[in-house]
Amino acid sequence: MNINLAVQFSHPSSVSNNTRYARIDNTGNPIWVNGPNVVSSPAVIANNVPNGQYRIGMIPLYPDGRSLAGRSCDETFTDTPPCPPLSSITAYLNSGNLVISYLAPSSVPKVRITVLFPNGGSSVANYVNDGNNVTVPIPASLYGDFSIQGQSVCDEASGFYSAFSSSVTVTKALPVGGTYTIGTSAATVCTGSPQTLYTNGSFAVGSVLYTDSALSIPVTGSNFVVVNNSIYNLDPTTGIIGVATGATCGASITGNTGLSVIMPNGSGNIFAPAGTLVNVSLNSTGPSGGTYTLQFFIPSMSIAEPATNGTHNFSFLMPPAGFVAWNANFSSTNSSGSGSISVS
Repeated sequence: MNINLAVQFSHPSSVSNNTRYARIDNTGNPIWVNGPNVVSSPAVIANNVPNGQYRIGMIPLYPDGRSLAGRSCDETFTDTPPCPPLSSITAYLNSGNLVISYLAPSSVPKVRITVLFPNGGSSVANYVNDGNNVTVPIPASLYGDFSIQGQSVCDEASGFYSAFSSSVTVTKALPVGGTYTIGTSAATVCTGSPQTLYTNGSFAVGSVLYTDSALSIPVTGSNFVVVNNSIYNLDPTTGIIGVATGATCGASITGNTGLSVIMPNGSGNIFAPAGTLVNVSLNSTGPSGGTYTLQFFIPSMSIAEPATNGTHNFSFLMPPAGFVAWNANFSSTNSSGSGSISVS
């Protein structure tokens, strides 16, 4: 798209005005072009020039042919509107790609994303301003800091871009392999099979857990991950590591952790370090035709769990005190049957 440049001015003492103009967007060295000598306002000083931001200079002339009798007039400058910049830009690494979010004025048709690679290379491309994230693939074997900037594109054909946004940096560290256990339930994740998984640098909340050393395939389908016996949340869709649940695996659980309940009532204590994930399995059985119920209580934690004619499993985190007292009772409709409690 091409445009015309026009000026408006008010200088009644002058007989004419010298003009010049230069395009100033995306350049540190403007090239000045002399415009016509104009007499009246408004006046067109350039026709069919490429769309962009321009600086226009004007010097008034007087009847004696000089700028001003006895001295020179200063040149007056004015700029045409710039291409409006991005409001914000952020980026993160996902599946071997840079995922870039931006906020651009709705009036601009495209955005321009520049990525500087740690090896000196770069990626520069324009994208439709539709509000969606921009995904930029990066070489799998390239590690280090990637610097990202964005610009609004007001006119792609003429190269009319806004000033650069602030720069954001995403670091792709060497992959770090570790032994992890993943699962869908906090109650069972501790019993899963350990496997080697990878992170971008050291394990950290907010990082992505990958199945491959190229950091291209995130772990999906799991809600929890165990590292160093601590259980963390895990996004099942993106593989992003969440905050620690406060539960732990592998701690020693002692006390009355397994017994049969055939009498009306039973009680005991469970001991384990604070934050330990304690799994309890209740089972209630008896001859066919009867109803058999085992009720399990931890009054200090307001836990009341029943098992009727079968098995019922539940879990809890050991409180700061490091122990809980429990009690249980067994009932049946025919004075037979038994219940069992197993804690692990």
